[in-house]
Amino acid sequence: IPAIAACAAVPSALANEHPDAAILSAWATVCAAYREFNEMPVALQSDNGLDAPEEARLWAIIEGAEHVIETAKARTIEGVEIQIWHALDGALSLQPDTDAARARNVAYFNARRDELNYQTRVLISALTSLQAMEA
Repeated sequence: IPAIAACAAVPSALANEHPDAAILSAWATVCAAYREFNEMPVALQSDNGLDAPEEARLWAIIEGAEHVIETAKARTIEGVEIQIWHALDGALSLQPDTDAARARNVAYFNARRDELNYQTRVLISALTSLQAMEA
């Protein structure tokens, strides 16, 4: 899933000095864990409705990183963007949509704007505005 790899790419030197290093690092962790989850061999997945050990491990990683994204006070536009992308990701259910959210792909959502619900359109508008502020 190449689109997901893009969201996890945070240069370590930048991440350590970035005012929102915790948010960037947590986002990279969420993306990597979901990528690992999506690529998990069927043999490691639960078939009884309960989390298999590998699933439980990944959910713990995701939940810990999500807590950081949720509770951190962003200090930069990028930090706020990641928090919005994370909120959007949580509201989506289709794999191509979640992949695009984790890749922070505004163009994907703008191209499908007529298919999006109101909440998603507003979040994409906010992200578009924030990106315009950075330019």
